[in-house]
Amino acid sequence: MLKEAFTKLGKLQNKYPILFILLVLIISSFFLYYAARIETDSSFDVMKRDDSQSMVLKRMIDHEFGGTDVLFVLASIDSEINDKERLQDIRDPSVLNAMVDLKRSLESETFVASTFSLADVLLFSYGKLPTTLEESKIMIENLGVGIDISNISNFKKIPFATKSGFYKEIFQQSEIDYCLKFKDSSTHFAGKFALKEAVKKSIKDDIYISKIETFHLKSKPMIKLLDSKKKYNFRASVSHENDYAIAIVISELIN
Repeated sequence: MLKEAFTKLGKLQNKYPILFILLVLIISSFFLYYAARIETDSSFDVMKRDDSQSMVLKRMIDHEFGGTDVLFVLASIDSEINDKERLQDIRDPSVLNAMVDLKRSLESETFVASTFSLADVLLFSYGKLPTTLEESKIMIENLGVGIDISNISNFKKIPFATKSGFYKEIFQQSEIDYCLKFKDSSTHFAGKFALKEAVKKSIKDDIYISKIETFHLKSKPMIKLLDSKKKYNFRASVSHENDYAIAIVISELIN
């Protein structure tokens, strides 16, 4: 049946060649016109439902705060190098030491507020860098890390008194009460916000930001998940650099 249809099409093409050429040109022009207008979006936002609770809150935060100026530097092994002595694993201790050297170089620049790498995670968690590849694999396998930078001025622009509903979508009441105890509450809100975002990045659970509770124990930041079936141990650090709050969270899954 298909063969018969193509045979008839071929006869028509031989009989009306000019008509077929014009038809092909019209169809091609149509597809070229719309193909040039196709846009792609590789952001993480498109990977989640647009009406999900986390995406609704993200849009609210983006509307109030705008973007953040964070640059990620990714390292990979060049597979095209055939040298026998080339690195075989990105977790090699020599790569971690190179990260430390890069950190020093970048932080010497006046426009760089701070840097953080896998080497910092291991130093923070274990107090040292691995000396062998096997040791590096074991140390890295057990950990998750999250880093976030929050602009303090964003919170100063929308103080709690004018946007209390927005704050209550993000923070637990205990967190709000804690921050409002300070004259410069914006600095503390920014620190807690960065801490919550860092927690989300360090774990595999898709948890709503308000279900992450932060508090202090002997001046150390602590973390509690209010809506997660999994249990984690957390190590956290919050610092302030000029107009930024920088949070680092290392998580260890324990079940």
